[in-house]
Formats: sequence, C-alpha cells, structure tokens
Amino acid sequence: MSKVLLVDINYSSIPIYNSLIKEGHNVYVAGNNNTEFLAKICSNYININYNNTKEIEKIIQLENIEKIVPGCTDISYASCAKIGAKYKELWMGDSYENFLTINNKHQFRLLARELNLPTPKFYQNIESAKKSAQKLIIKPVDSFSGKGINIVHSDDEKFLCEAISYAKSISPSGTFIIEEFVKGQLYSYSAFLANHQIQSSFIVQEDCIINPYAVDSSFVVHNKNLKIRKKISNYIERLSKHLNLADGLIHTQFIKNKNNIWLIEITRRCPGDQYSNLIEYSTGFPYAEQYKNFFPKTIGNIENKPLTKKKSKVIRHTISSQDTGIFKSIKFHENYKIKEYISLKKNQEITYLMKMENE
Repeated sequence: MSKVLLVDINYSSIPIYNSLIKEGHNVYVAGNNNTEFLAKICSNYININYNNTKEIEKIIQLENIEKIVPGCTDISYASCAKIGAKYKELWMGDSYENFLTINNKHQFRLLARELNLPTPKFYQNIESAKKSAQKLIIKPVDSFSGKGINIVHSDDEKFLCEAISYAKSISPSGTFIIEEFVKGQLYSYSAFLANHQIQSSFIVQEDCIINPYAVDSSFVVHNKNLKIRKKISNYIERLSKHLNLADGLIHTQFIKNKNNIWLIEITRRCPGDQYSNLIEYSTGFPYAEQYKNFFPKTIGNIENKPLTKKKSKVIRHTISSQDTGIFKSIKFHENYKIKEYISLKKNQEITYLMKMENE
C-alpha cells in the first residue's frame, strides 16, 4: 500500500486516519501541536506547521510520500491544494484558486451573485449597508469557527466601527465583509460529487447554544423536505460545473426561514467536531472513508454508496461554558444511551459528547 501523509492531527481527523490504516497504508500525520491525540498515537508523527508548504515538501521528499490527504481544517486543505499544483501525482482535490473562490467569503458572494445563488445581501461599503439594512453581520472574509463575527444595528456607529476593527484583526488578510443579517434555522448540507452530480447527501440541523457563531449541537434530519434538498443540490451542481470542481466532498451551511434559503459558507474539507461520526452513527454511511477515497482516486475504491435504511436518532453536543473554571461532572435529567464521550482538554473544561436517544 501507499505512504500517505494526513495533513492534520486534530481529533476530528481520527476517522480519516483509521480508514487509511484499515486499508493498510503507511500513514504519516503532520501538525505542530504534540499534545493532539493523533500526534500521540501515530508512530509516524511529524511536528511541523503545515501552513508552511515548504515544510510539507521536505517531508514528501524525505519520506517518499505517495499520497496527501487533507484533514478537517481549511488550512490543511489549502496547503494540500498548493502542494498539489507542484506534485500533481499526489493530489486529486481542487486547485488552490478554487479553494480561494469558495472559502473567501467576499469572493464566494461575488460568484454567487453571478450564478444567481441565494446568499445574504452584502455591501461594498459601510454607507450603503447603513442605508439598506437595520441589522448587519460583520465577518472576516477568511476566518473559521465563528471567529471575528459580530451582529450590529446599522445605526450604532460606535459598535459598527468596533466590529469592523475586530473582524480585520482576526482576518489573516485583514479584510472583512458586511452582510444583511438574515434570521432562521441553521443547517448544513453535506454531499459527495462525482462528475458534477450529487451522489449522496445529508442535511443536518445545527444549533449555536453557547456561542451564537459556533455550532455546538447538531443532528441529522432524516425527513427533510425533498424540495429543499433538490434546491440545494441544484445550486451545488451549478457551482461545481461553473468552477469545474474536483470530485469529492462539498459541505455547505445554509439558513432557512419559511420558504427562503440563504447559502452561508461552502468548503471542500471534512467538517470537524465529530461530524463524520455523526453521519455514520445516524445513517450507516461511511462518511470519513468516502471522504478520503478522493485523495487521490487510487486510494480505495470510490463508489456511489447508497444511503442505508438505518435511521438512528443521534445528537452530537459540545459541552462548553462562557465562564472559565473547572469542569466537574455531567448530570442527565433523562436516560440516554451514550454512544461516545470524548474529552478534548486535559482539564476537561471542554468536552464533546455523542449521545443516542432511546430508539
């Protein structure tokens, strides 16, 4: 089997790692935090900052790496895409140019306007935003996990300026976007593309309980309105054909309010926070395995895997707090079957919980 470099050591990448190991590959992992779980369990751990593609190139050459697989971070996918431009035999994912077009919030909004895809209205300057909307959302164009985001009233000049300064400070490029704030339920639509056609797809309801800009609770919606699924599938396929996207995973967050839908963000990397396990536990679909099968196609066999008839009621929840302190215990008011419990911090201030409701 191949020598494979998994460019991520985050806990959420473990299902990808396990799938590669199961196929018999000699797996290396890269990242600069030696306290991460994959850094501890993998004998081929390499301590590098994978944002530095020159460091990755050194590993490729030194260890004769044959394949590269991105993990669950945007930086991981971006670095792999950059490497892939030089080492084409290692990479079957998207070009770095496509990565920027999709992941940069401003570039994506411009493309969405061109393709007539529904996104929140965005404004080129503060004055036009203040005239057009009462409530605005300020975001860095290139951040993740809800970092740097604020919702402001357009007539609150002081807070508006503070929100813009904060977004610029969080953004690696120092740039931000101003959008009309849209209200509704947040969902994600996760699908696998082949020849610009959706092969398998999932809709997950996502809730932000502690941090209004970061998802901490989610579950698969098994019986979501077929019209919504068809609408979003059409949007994604239109985008894929226009950009000539590579086969593989495409993950979208959208907001729904009655009959209105707004696409919020799109990415090609595997989502974090145990998303792959949530899908597999809920449906039986081998999400992480299918994800890694596209990097490149010679790893495993890419199949149009149909959805199983399994429909389990599984909830993924992150236990966190707005206050600092020591996490002591969890108490449940009702009986639940615990599928998996994961502590991500040594001091247990933050933990992840997979819980399965009684079926």
